[in-house]
Amino acid sequence: MPKRKAKYFNYSPKKDLVLFLVLCVLCIIALVLYISQRANKQGGNDLFWTSKNTKPAVPEEIYADDFDIFFDSFSGLGFIDSNQSSLYLNNEAASIMFLPDYSFNPITVSEGANLELEYFNNFNDFNGPYKDERCLEKNCLIQDGFKLSYNKHLLTLPNEIKTANLKAVSIAMLGSKWLVGFTSQEGEKYRGEVFSYDGKKFTLLKLPSPIISDYFGVFGFGGEDEDFLVIYGAYQGTAYRFRDKKVIDISKFFDIRVMKGGFKAEVIKTKNSSGVNWYIFSLTNNRARILKLWQNGTEDIAGEIVFDLPMSTSENTQGQSIEDESISFKLKESKDTGIFFSSAFRKGEVVSGYDFIDRGFKNQTGGILTFLPIYFSDEKPLISLKEIKLSQIKVDTYSADKIKLSFSADNINWREMPLGQNFTFKTYPHFFDSFRLRVVFPSFDNKFYSPFLEEIMFKYFCTRKE
Repeated sequence: MPKRKAKYFNYSPKKDLVLFLVLCVLCIIALVLYISQRANKQGGNDLFWTSKNTKPAVPEEIYADDFDIFFDSFSGLGFIDSNQSSLYLNNEAASIMFLPDYSFNPITVSEGANLELEYFNNFNDFNGPYKDERCLEKNCLIQDGFKLSYNKHLLTLPNEIKTANLKAVSIAMLGSKWLVGFTSQEGEKYRGEVFSYDGKKFTLLKLPSPIISDYFGVFGFGGEDEDFLVIYGAYQGTAYRFRDKKVIDISKFFDIRVMKGGFKAEVIKTKNSSGVNWYIFSLTNNRARILKLWQNGTEDIAGEIVFDLPMSTSENTQGQSIEDESISFKLKESKDTGIFFSSAFRKGEVVSGYDFIDRGFKNQTGGILTFLPIYFSDEKPLISLKEIKLSQIKVDTYSADKIKLSFSADNINWREMPLGQNFTFKTYPHFFDSFRLRVVFPSFDNKFYSPFLEEIMFKYFCTRKE
Protein backbone atom coordinates (compact mmCIF):
# COMPACT_ATOMS: atom_id res chain seq x y z
CA MET A 1 0.00 0.00 0.00
CA PRO A 2 1.59 3.38 -1.01
CA LYS A 3 2.50 5.83 1.79
CA ARG A 4 0.32 8.95 2.14
CA LYS A 5 2.37 12.21 1.90
CA ALA A 6 2.01 14.72 4.73
CA LYS A 7 0.37 18.00 3.71
CA TYR A 8 3.18 20.50 4.50
CA PHE A 9 3.98 23.74 2.67
CA ASN A 10 6.19 23.13 -0.27
CA TYR A 11 9.69 23.90 1.13
CA SER A 12 12.35 25.43 -1.15
CA PRO A 13 15.63 26.87 0.32
CA LYS A 14 16.21 28.97 -2.77
CA LYS A 15 12.80 30.68 -2.59
CA ASP A 16 13.18 31.47 1.13
CA LEU A 17 16.54 33.13 0.58
CA VAL A 18 15.06 35.42 -2.06
CA LEU A 19 12.19 36.36 0.28
CA PHE A 20 14.61 37.14 3.12
CA LEU A 21 16.68 39.44 0.90
CA VAL A 22 13.57 41.31 -0.26
CA LEU A 23 12.51 41.93 3.35
CA CYS A 24 15.96 43.28 4.23
CA VAL A 25 15.86 45.75 1.37
CA LEU A 26 12.44 47.00 2.40
CA CYS A 27 13.64 47.53 5.99
CA ILE A 28 16.66 49.53 4.82
CA ILE A 29 14.46 51.75 2.65
CA ALA A 30 12.06 52.40 5.57
CA LEU A 31 14.97 53.30 7.87
CA VAL A 32 16.42 55.74 5.33
CA LEU A 33 13.04 57.43 4.87
CA TYR A 34 12.58 57.77 8.67
CA ILE A 35 16.02 59.30 9.19
CA SER A 36 15.47 61.68 6.29
CA GLN A 37 12.17 62.82 7.75
CA ARG A 38 13.77 63.43 11.17
CA ALA A 39 16.55 65.45 9.58
CA ASN A 40 14.03 67.63 7.74
CA LYS A 41 12.22 68.35 11.03
CA GLN A 42 15.48 69.48 12.53
CA GLY A 43 15.94 72.05 9.82
CA GLY A 44 18.39 70.26 7.49
CA ASN A 45 18.58 67.47 4.92
CA ASP A 46 21.77 65.81 6.12
CA LEU A 47 21.29 62.27 7.34
CA PHE A 48 24.32 62.49 9.60
CA TRP A 49 26.27 65.27 11.27
CA THR A 50 30.04 65.24 10.86
CA SER A 51 32.66 66.76 13.13
CA LYS A 52 32.80 69.76 10.81
CA ASN A 53 29.04 70.13 10.80
CA THR A 54 28.14 69.62 14.48
CA LYS A 55 24.64 71.10 14.51
CA PRO A 56 22.98 69.95 17.77
CA ALA A 57 19.72 68.11 17.57
CA VAL A 58 16.70 70.06 18.92
CA PRO A 59 14.83 67.81 21.36
CA GLU A 60 11.13 67.31 21.03
CA GLU A 61 8.84 69.05 23.56
CA ILE A 62 8.27 66.80 26.54
CA TYR A 63 5.00 67.02 28.46
CA ALA A 64 4.95 65.96 32.12
CA ASP A 65 1.67 65.56 33.99
CA ASP A 66 1.78 66.65 37.60
CA PHE A 67 -0.37 67.29 40.67
CA ASP A 68 0.43 70.47 42.57
CA ILE A 69 -0.78 72.38 45.64
CA PHE A 70 -0.59 76.07 46.42
CA PHE A 71 -1.00 76.85 50.13
CA ASP A 72 -0.49 80.04 52.12
CA SER A 73 -1.08 80.62 55.85
CA PHE A 74 0.14 84.24 55.66
CA SER A 75 3.31 84.04 57.70
CA GLY A 76 4.64 86.72 55.36
CA LEU A 77 4.17 88.46 52.00
CA GLY A 78 5.86 85.65 50.02
CA PHE A 79 3.07 84.82 47.53
CA ILE A 80 1.15 88.10 47.72
CA ASP A 81 1.27 90.54 44.80
CA SER A 82 1.32 93.75 46.83
CA ASN A 83 0.96 95.95 43.76
CA GLN A 84 -2.45 94.44 43.06
CA SER A 85 -3.74 94.08 46.62
CA SER A 86 -5.60 96.44 48.92
CA LEU A 87 -6.28 94.16 51.90
CA TYR A 88 -4.14 94.11 55.03
CA LEU A 89 -1.84 91.40 56.36
CA ASN A 90 -1.50 91.53 60.14
CA ASN A 91 1.88 89.91 60.74
CA GLU A 92 1.36 88.89 64.37
CA ALA A 93 -2.08 87.40 63.70
CA ALA A 94 -0.81 85.93 60.40
CA SER A 95 -4.15 86.68 58.74
CA ILE A 96 -5.81 88.89 56.13
CA MET A 97 -8.43 91.52 56.91
CA PHE A 98 -9.52 95.02 55.90
CA LEU A 99 -7.12 97.82 56.71
CA PRO A 100 -7.76 98.79 60.37
CA ASP A 101 -8.82 102.32 61.25
CA TYR A 102 -7.37 103.41 64.60
CA SER A 103 -5.17 106.11 66.10
CA PHE A 104 -3.08 106.99 69.14
CA ASN A 105 -3.38 110.72 69.77
CA PRO A 106 -0.93 112.29 72.27
CA ILE A 107 -2.61 114.23 75.08
CA THR A 108 -1.38 116.89 77.45
CA VAL A 109 -1.26 115.54 80.98
CA SER A 110 -2.68 117.89 83.60
CA GLU A 111 -0.28 119.24 86.16
CA GLY A 112 0.03 116.99 89.19
CA ALA A 113 -1.30 113.90 87.43
CA ASN A 114 0.59 110.71 88.19
CA LEU A 115 0.19 108.41 85.18
CA GLU A 116 2.58 105.87 86.68
CA LEU A 117 0.39 105.40 89.74
CA GLU A 118 -2.87 105.65 87.84
CA TYR A 119 -2.08 103.18 85.05
CA PHE A 120 0.77 100.92 86.15
CA ASN A 121 0.20 100.15 89.83
CA ASN A 122 -0.76 96.51 89.11
CA PHE A 123 2.00 95.73 86.58
CA ASN A 124 4.52 93.00 87.43
CA ASP A 125 7.53 91.31 85.92
CA PHE A 126 6.66 88.06 84.15
CA ASN A 127 8.34 85.82 86.73
CA GLY A 128 7.23 87.87 89.72
CA PRO A 129 7.08 88.96 92.43
CA TYR A 130 3.36 89.63 92.01
CA LYS A 131 1.20 92.24 93.71
CA ASP A 132 -2.31 93.26 92.79
CA GLU A 133 -5.57 94.51 94.30
CA ARG A 134 -9.05 94.27 92.77
CA CYS A 135 -12.08 95.81 94.46
CA LEU A 136 -15.80 95.42 93.83
CA GLU A 137 -17.36 98.37 95.60
CA LYS A 138 -15.89 98.19 99.11
CA ASN A 139 -14.80 94.55 98.95
CA CYS A 140 -11.22 93.95 97.91
CA LEU A 141 -9.24 90.87 96.95
CA ILE A 142 -5.55 91.51 97.53
CA GLN A 143 -2.60 89.53 96.20
CA ASP A 144 0.87 89.65 97.74
CA GLY A 145 3.14 87.08 96.13
CA PHE A 146 1.41 83.71 96.59
CA LYS A 147 -0.81 84.99 99.43
CA LEU A 148 -4.41 86.15 99.02
CA SER A 149 -6.41 88.35 101.40
CA TYR A 150 -10.04 89.38 101.31
CA ASN A 151 -10.75 92.65 103.05
CA LYS A 152 -7.40 92.25 104.82
CA HIS A 153 -8.20 88.73 106.09
CA LEU A 154 -5.75 86.09 104.93
CA LEU A 155 -7.39 83.36 102.84
CA THR A 156 -6.65 79.67 102.77
CA LEU A 157 -5.88 78.59 99.21
CA PRO A 158 -8.05 75.88 97.59
CA ASN A 159 -7.25 72.29 98.57
CA GLU A 160 -6.38 71.48 94.94
CA ILE A 161 -3.41 73.87 95.08
CA LYS A 162 -0.11 72.62 96.46
CA THR A 163 1.71 75.66 97.75
CA ALA A 164 5.14 74.07 97.43
CA ASN A 165 4.76 73.79 93.65
CA LEU A 166 3.31 77.28 93.06
CA LYS A 167 5.08 79.45 90.50
CA ALA A 168 2.53 82.23 89.85
CA VAL A 169 -0.80 83.58 91.11
CA SER A 170 -2.96 86.18 89.38
CA ILE A 171 -6.32 87.82 90.09
CA ALA A 172 -9.00 89.76 88.21
CA MET A 173 -12.60 90.78 88.74
CA LEU A 174 -15.78 90.41 86.74
CA GLY A 175 -19.20 91.92 87.46
CA SER A 176 -19.83 90.40 90.88
CA LYS A 177 -16.98 87.95 91.50
CA TRP A 178 -13.25 87.47 91.17
CA LEU A 179 -11.15 85.03 89.18
CA VAL A 180 -7.91 83.59 90.49
CA GLY A 181 -5.35 81.72 88.40
CA PHE A 182 -2.66 79.42 89.77
CA THR A 183 0.39 78.16 87.89
CA SER A 184 2.17 75.14 89.41
CA GLN A 185 5.16 73.16 88.26
CA GLU A 186 4.90 69.38 87.86
CA GLY A 187 8.26 67.96 86.83
CA GLU A 188 9.20 69.67 83.57
CA LYS A 189 5.61 70.71 82.85
CA TYR A 190 3.40 73.52 84.12
CA ARG A 191 -0.23 73.12 85.21
CA GLY A 192 -2.75 75.96 85.16
CA GLU A 193 -5.94 76.03 87.23
CA VAL A 194 -8.57 78.75 87.60
CA PHE A 195 -11.08 79.38 90.39
CA SER A 196 -13.87 81.87 90.87
CA TYR A 197 -14.21 83.55 94.26
CA ASP A 198 -17.43 85.15 95.53
CA GLY A 199 -16.15 86.51 98.85
CA LYS A 200 -16.93 83.25 100.63
CA LYS A 201 -15.50 80.29 98.76
CA PHE A 202 -13.37 79.21 95.82
CA THR A 203 -15.03 77.27 92.97
CA LEU A 204 -12.91 75.43 90.41
CA LEU A 205 -13.70 76.30 86.78
CA LYS A 206 -14.15 73.19 84.66
CA LEU A 207 -12.11 73.28 81.47
CA PRO A 208 -12.51 70.95 78.46
CA SER A 209 -9.07 69.56 79.31
CA PRO A 210 -6.44 70.41 81.94
CA ILE A 211 -4.00 73.17 81.03
CA ILE A 212 -0.67 71.35 80.88
CA SER A 213 2.09 73.30 79.15
CA ASP A 214 5.78 73.04 78.38
CA TYR A 215 5.97 76.76 79.13
CA PHE A 216 5.57 78.83 82.26
CA GLY A 217 2.68 81.28 82.06
CA VAL A 218 0.58 83.74 84.07
CA PHE A 219 -3.23 83.85 83.86
CA GLY A 220 -5.17 86.91 82.71
CA PHE A 221 -8.94 87.45 82.62
CA GLY A 222 -11.75 89.84 81.85
CA GLY A 223 -15.36 90.21 80.79
CA GLU A 224 -18.71 89.75 82.52
CA ASP A 225 -20.05 87.16 84.95
CA GLU A 226 -21.68 85.10 82.17
CA ASP A 227 -19.25 85.93 79.36
CA PHE A 228 -15.53 86.17 80.07
CA LEU A 229 -12.10 85.10 78.79
CA VAL A 230 -9.46 83.03 80.56
CA ILE A 231 -5.96 83.32 79.04
CA TYR A 232 -2.94 81.30 80.12
CA GLY A 233 -0.24 83.74 79.01
CA ALA A 234 2.75 81.57 78.15
CA TYR A 235 5.16 81.47 75.21
CA GLN A 236 2.43 79.40 73.54
CA GLY A 237 -0.85 80.63 74.96
CA THR A 238 -3.98 78.69 75.90
CA ALA A 239 -7.33 80.49 76.11
CA TYR A 240 -11.01 79.78 76.68
CA ARG A 241 -14.21 81.77 76.51
CA PHE A 242 -16.86 81.02 79.15
CA ARG A 243 -20.27 82.04 77.81
CA ASP A 244 -23.65 80.95 79.14
CA LYS A 245 -22.23 77.77 80.70
CA LYS A 246 -20.38 76.89 77.49
CA VAL A 247 -16.60 76.71 77.30
CA ILE A 248 -15.10 77.57 73.90
CA ASP A 249 -11.44 77.03 73.00
CA ILE A 250 -9.99 80.22 71.49
CA SER A 251 -6.33 79.27 71.87
CA LYS A 252 -5.65 79.81 68.16
CA PHE A 253 -5.73 83.56 68.78
CA PHE A 254 -2.89 83.32 71.31
CA ASP A 255 -0.10 81.52 69.52
CA ILE A 256 3.63 82.22 69.64
CA ARG A 257 3.56 85.33 67.42
CA VAL A 258 0.92 87.03 69.52
CA MET A 259 2.18 86.09 72.99
CA LYS A 260 5.55 87.84 72.69
CA GLY A 261 7.23 85.36 75.04
CA GLY A 262 4.25 85.33 77.42
CA PHE A 263 2.41 87.98 79.45
CA LYS A 264 -0.43 88.48 81.91
CA ALA A 265 -3.47 89.60 79.93
CA GLU A 266 -5.99 92.23 80.97
CA VAL A 267 -9.30 91.88 79.08
CA ILE A 268 -11.82 94.66 78.36
CA LYS A 269 -15.17 93.69 76.82
CA THR A 270 -17.02 96.40 74.84
CA LYS A 271 -20.38 96.59 73.06
CA ASN A 272 -21.90 98.81 70.39
CA SER A 273 -24.30 98.29 67.49
CA SER A 274 -21.77 96.03 65.78
CA GLY A 275 -21.90 93.64 68.72
CA VAL A 276 -19.03 92.63 70.99
CA ASN A 277 -15.37 93.54 70.68
CA TRP A 278 -12.68 92.35 73.08
CA TYR A 279 -9.49 94.30 73.84
CA ILE A 280 -6.55 92.53 75.49
CA PHE A 281 -3.42 94.26 76.68
CA SER A 282 -0.37 93.11 78.62
CA LEU A 283 0.07 93.78 82.35
CA THR A 284 3.65 92.48 82.16
CA ASN A 285 6.58 94.87 82.22
CA ASN A 286 8.75 94.93 79.06
CA ARG A 287 6.10 93.18 76.96
CA ALA A 288 3.80 95.92 75.73
CA ARG A 289 0.95 94.53 73.66
CA ILE A 290 -2.60 95.49 72.63
CA LEU A 291 -4.87 93.34 70.47
CA LYS A 292 -8.54 93.04 69.58
CA LEU A 293 -10.89 90.14 68.99
CA TRP A 294 -14.04 90.98 67.01
CA GLN A 295 -17.25 89.04 66.34
CA ASN A 296 -18.79 90.47 63.13
CA GLY A 297 -22.13 90.82 64.90
CA THR A 298 -22.32 87.11 65.73
CA GLU A 299 -22.08 85.21 69.01
CA ASP A 300 -18.65 83.82 68.20
CA ILE A 301 -15.24 85.46 67.97
CA ALA A 302 -14.41 85.89 64.29
CA GLY A 303 -10.97 87.48 64.06
CA GLU A 304 -7.98 89.09 65.68
CA ILE A 305 -5.73 92.07 65.09
CA VAL A 306 -2.58 93.10 66.96
CA PHE A 307 -2.29 96.89 66.94
CA ASP A 308 0.94 98.78 66.38
CA LEU A 309 2.05 100.71 69.44
CA PRO A 310 2.16 104.52 69.54
CA MET A 311 5.96 104.57 69.77
CA SER A 312 8.48 102.32 68.05
CA THR A 313 9.87 99.53 70.20
CA SER A 314 13.23 97.80 70.22
CA GLU A 315 13.10 94.04 70.62
CA ASN A 316 15.64 91.34 71.31
CA THR A 317 15.72 87.96 69.60
CA GLN A 318 13.02 86.60 71.94
CA GLY A 319 10.59 89.33 70.89
CA GLN A 320 10.87 91.08 74.29
CA SER A 321 11.46 94.79 74.57
CA ILE A 322 15.01 95.71 75.50
CA GLU A 323 13.90 98.82 77.35
CA ASP A 324 11.22 98.95 80.03
CA GLU A 325 8.13 99.42 77.85
CA SER A 326 4.56 99.00 79.05
CA ILE A 327 1.17 100.20 77.86
CA SER A 328 -2.09 100.40 79.80
CA PHE A 329 -5.68 101.20 78.82
CA LYS A 330 -8.91 102.34 80.41
CA LEU A 331 -12.23 102.28 78.57
CA LYS A 332 -13.85 105.70 78.27
CA GLU A 333 -16.89 104.97 76.10
CA SER A 334 -18.11 102.71 73.32
CA LYS A 335 -19.97 104.35 70.42
CA ASP A 336 -21.02 103.23 66.97
CA THR A 337 -18.48 105.66 65.51
CA GLY A 338 -15.61 104.35 67.62
CA ILE A 339 -14.44 102.80 70.86
CA PHE A 340 -12.52 105.29 73.00
CA PHE A 341 -9.80 104.56 75.55
CA SER A 342 -7.44 106.62 77.63
CA SER A 343 -3.96 105.16 77.55
CA ALA A 344 -0.50 105.57 79.04
CA PHE A 345 2.70 104.37 77.41
CA ARG A 346 5.83 103.94 79.49
CA LYS A 347 9.24 103.82 77.84
CA GLY A 348 12.09 103.70 80.29
CA GLU A 349 11.32 106.35 82.88
CA VAL A 350 9.16 108.46 80.56
CA VAL A 351 5.36 108.05 80.71
CA SER A 352 3.21 109.60 77.96
CA GLY A 353 -0.56 109.91 77.74
CA TYR A 354 -2.63 109.02 74.68
CA ASP A 355 -6.21 108.80 73.51
CA PHE A 356 -6.63 105.50 71.68
CA ILE A 357 -9.57 105.37 69.27
CA ASP A 358 -10.61 102.25 67.38
CA ARG A 359 -12.92 103.07 64.47
CA GLY A 360 -13.07 99.55 63.06
CA PHE A 361 -11.96 98.90 59.48
CA LYS A 362 -11.74 100.75 56.18
CA ASN A 363 -14.27 98.45 54.55
CA GLN A 364 -16.66 100.74 52.64
CA THR A 365 -15.33 99.93 49.16
CA GLY A 366 -14.42 96.27 49.57
CA GLY A 367 -10.93 94.95 48.91
CA ILE A 368 -8.84 92.48 46.95
CA LEU A 369 -5.85 90.26 47.62
CA THR A 370 -3.88 88.90 44.65
CA PHE A 371 -1.60 85.87 44.82
CA LEU A 372 1.18 84.86 42.45
CA PRO A 373 1.50 81.15 43.30
CA ILE A 374 4.15 80.36 40.65
CA TYR A 375 6.39 82.23 38.26
CA PHE A 376 8.60 80.54 35.66
CA SER A 377 11.50 82.25 33.94
CA ASP A 378 12.38 81.52 30.31
CA GLU A 379 14.62 78.66 31.37
CA LYS A 380 11.92 76.88 33.36
CA PRO A 381 8.85 74.95 32.21
CA LEU A 382 5.55 76.46 31.20
CA ILE A 383 2.34 75.19 32.73
CA SER A 384 -1.19 74.40 31.63
CA LEU A 385 -4.04 73.42 33.94
CA LYS A 386 -6.00 70.26 33.22
CA GLU A 387 -8.25 70.18 36.27
CA ILE A 388 -8.80 72.17 39.45
CA LYS A 389 -9.19 69.64 42.21
CA LEU A 390 -10.02 71.96 45.10
CA SER A 391 -10.26 75.68 45.83
CA GLN A 392 -10.49 76.35 49.56
CA ILE A 393 -10.16 79.23 51.99
CA LYS A 394 -10.27 79.27 55.79
CA VAL A 395 -12.34 82.22 56.94
CA ASP A 396 -14.72 83.12 59.76
CA THR A 397 -18.21 81.62 59.54
CA TYR A 398 -20.01 84.93 59.01
CA SER A 399 -17.91 85.81 55.96
CA ALA A 400 -17.76 82.34 54.37
CA ASP A 401 -20.48 82.96 51.76
CA LYS A 402 -19.43 86.54 51.05
CA ILE A 403 -15.84 86.07 49.84
CA LYS A 404 -15.08 85.25 46.19
CA LEU A 405 -12.04 83.53 44.70
CA SER A 406 -11.03 84.01 41.05
CA PHE A 407 -8.37 82.65 38.67
CA SER A 408 -6.49 84.32 35.82
CA ALA A 409 -3.74 83.13 33.49
CA ASP A 410 -3.13 86.55 31.92
CA ASN A 411 -4.00 88.97 34.76
CA ILE A 412 -6.76 90.40 32.54
CA ASN A 413 -9.50 87.83 32.25
CA TRP A 414 -10.73 86.43 35.56
CA ARG A 415 -12.95 83.45 36.26
CA GLU A 416 -14.62 82.78 39.60
CA MET A 417 -13.75 79.50 41.32
CA PRO A 418 -16.37 77.55 43.26
CA LEU A 419 -15.05 76.91 46.76
CA GLY A 420 -14.70 73.51 48.40
CA GLN A 421 -15.32 71.31 45.34
CA ASN A 422 -13.77 69.70 42.28
CA PHE A 423 -13.93 71.96 39.25
CA THR A 424 -13.50 70.79 35.65
CA PHE A 425 -11.86 74.03 34.55
CA LYS A 426 -8.76 73.76 32.36
CA THR A 427 -6.45 75.93 30.27
CA TYR A 428 -4.88 73.08 28.29
CA PRO A 429 -3.54 73.21 25.54
CA HIS A 430 -2.64 76.87 26.28
CA PHE A 431 0.58 77.24 28.30
CA PHE A 432 1.73 80.14 30.47
CA ASP A 433 4.60 80.98 32.84
CA SER A 434 2.46 82.11 35.79
CA PHE A 435 -1.09 82.41 37.01
CA ARG A 436 -2.87 84.48 39.64
CA LEU A 437 -5.53 83.91 42.26
CA ARG A 438 -7.60 86.76 43.64
CA VAL A 439 -9.63 86.92 46.84
CA VAL A 440 -12.35 89.59 46.85
CA PHE A 441 -13.90 91.01 50.03
CA PRO A 442 -17.26 92.80 49.58
CA SER A 443 -17.99 96.15 51.18
CA PHE A 444 -19.69 96.31 54.58
CA ASP A 445 -22.04 98.90 56.04
CA ASN A 446 -20.79 98.34 59.59
CA LYS A 447 -17.24 99.59 60.06
CA PHE A 448 -16.50 97.05 62.77
CA TYR A 449 -17.01 94.08 60.40
CA SER A 450 -14.20 92.39 58.50
CA PRO A 451 -13.62 88.90 57.14
CA PHE A 452 -10.75 87.08 58.84
CA LEU A 453 -8.86 85.04 56.26
CA GLU A 454 -6.40 82.52 57.75
CA GLU A 455 -5.49 80.16 54.88
CA ILE A 456 -5.87 79.53 51.18
CA MET A 457 -5.37 76.20 49.37
CA PHE A 458 -5.49 75.52 45.63
CA LYS A 459 -5.04 71.95 44.35
CA TYR A 460 -4.74 71.26 40.64
CA PHE A 461 -3.63 68.81 37.96
CA CYS A 462 -1.39 70.35 35.33
CA THR A 463 0.87 69.63 32.39
CA ARG A 464 4.35 71.11 32.32
CA LYS A 465 6.16 71.80 29.08
CA GLU A 466 9.84 70.95 29.69
